[in-house]
Amino acid sequence: MALTASLDLGLNALGNLESATVRKLGFYLGRLTGTYGGALTTMTVPMGQAYFVSIPPASTYAFQYNAASTWFAIMVQGASASNSNLATSPTSVDLASFTCYWNGTVTTGLPFFALGWN
Repeated sequence: MALTASLDLGLNALGNLESATVRKLGFYLGRLTGTYGGALTTMTVPMGQAYFVSIPPASTYAFQYNAASTWFAIMVQGASASNSNLATSPTSVDLASFTCYWNGTVTTGLPFFALGWN
């Protein structure tokens, strides 16, 4: 089965950095720390209105953020690519247990990238 990628006209109508900043679109690179306490935990991104948040997978976990509802979820990834869905969310995960590189320094937490309006 083939995948199709399409442009988001809201972000790509004028596809350059200058036009995005003129429309006051902000970029935020951060890291998540704290303890995840179960499915659909609220997460606040330190910007006015987050439009898109990307959190790369780490260890055996996949991460999801819904910008409209501000819900954050962690899911345990399935054992094989043939799984049609991910396993249920763990009940507790210490995000400081993950290691990432931050400005060339090893630190704790999950890196994320966000787009939105300040």
